Amino acid sequence: MTSMAFKYLHMAFVLFSVLFLNGRYFYRMVYPYRSLPKVYWLAQRGIDSCLLLSGILLMVLTKAIPFVNAQWLGVKLLLVICYVLFGMRAMKAKARGKESILAYCLSMLCIVTIVILSKYHMVLWR
Repeated sequence: MTSMAFKYLHMAFVLFSVLFLNGRYFYRMVYPYRSLPKVYWLAQRGIDSCLLLSGILLMVLTKAIPFVNAQWLGVKLLLVICYVLFGMRAMKAKARGKESILAYCLSMLCIVTIVILSKYHMVLWR
């Protein structure tokens, strides 16, 4: 497979990951006292693992090194870490609480920023 095929595969895993996070978050908002089905939890972990592996494979295929020859990629990785931390906080905080809503909104802001950064490959300090 070419790097373009892996790029599309990676984008599909990103889409599934964000959809699963949204589904999980809104399920928790609608049913705050029910636990999430185990299959859903396992699928989320599998998709996120495939997303990580496809990202690493893309970095190897394109020879992109974060903060060296691809500064935007380093910023993207930092934003991915922020997305994960905000998403975890949104899920751990009290359902329907202000902290949960704020953390969710910040995680979605990270996703929007990552998409823009990935599309245009630019950073502010060049």
